[in-house]
Amino acid sequence: MGRTGREKGTQVVMVAPLVAALLFLTVLPLVFAVLVSFTDLRLNRLARWEWIGVEHYVRLAADPRWWSTVFNGLVYIVIPTALQMFLGLALALLLHSAIRSIKAIRSLFILPMVLPPVVVGVLWKAFLLPDLGGLDYFMSLVGLRTPGFLETANGAMGALILTLTWEWTPYVMLLLLAGLESLPQDVFEAAHIDGASGWQVLRHVTLPMLMPTILVVLLFRIIESTKVFPVIFTITGGGPGNATENMDFYAYLTGFRYFDLGYSATMLVVILLMMAVICAPLYRSLVRPQLHA
Repeated sequence: MGRTGREKGTQVVMVAPLVAALLFLTVLPLVFAVLVSFTDLRLNRLARWEWIGVEHYVRLAADPRWWSTVFNGLVYIVIPTALQMFLGLALALLLHSAIRSIKAIRSLFILPMVLPPVVVGVLWKAFLLPDLGGLDYFMSLVGLRTPGFLETANGAMGALILTLTWEWTPYVMLLLLAGLESLPQDVFEAAHIDGASGWQVLRHVTLPMLMPTILVVLLFRIIESTKVFPVIFTITGGGPGNATENMDFYAYLTGFRYFDLGYSATMLVVILLMMAVICAPLYRSLVRPQLHA
């Protein structure tokens, strides 16, 4: 065996544990979930199950509660993500400017991001509770009564959107700020020499150069926007009724409260397929320029 063969063998040995761990933690559970979705497996009778084909998928297509959670899931993807991207970009531009007083407090902006989601949910629920929460106290100072955010469907949905926006805007800001600070400064100097205004620099120089970073952050946030289970669980519990349930919350209830693991696995498989369809255009827009470079 030559030197090249020994080097390749060493590389394979070093990479093999990582590949095995990835297969064990990602591929095998995914395959297991797909297989379970074709069975009538239940949590209260794990020893007895039968193959039922696509019966769960047919049932899911006709489930009105599922379609309600799909709508809610799209709301959690579109509205909080849009707010996070807009506010995150605005904060990144502000922090990137030469305002020393703001630069000194940069670390405070990332505080919501480092808190566990369950803690975030508990804090916001305590803040929004009528008669007991912090919001009620501040509104009482000006003689106003706190609206029952968690008592109505629209109010509870708004509370969740507000919480998610507060929690993840610093994440977007941090990544976009890193992208801004990596941009070449000579381009901006040339634009200023040519007499470009601040708005023209932002529109024609900053945003086009920052667009790859924006697309990456947007892709990350869309993927993560389906993982809002802890916030929903701690603030609304899916209520009032099932007005704020999203897809993975319904899958959790189906599997661990109603014991229908087969139907729950079907939901999870469909969620994965839906996210692949949603994220594929963004991924292609990121990869295509590299392929033509």
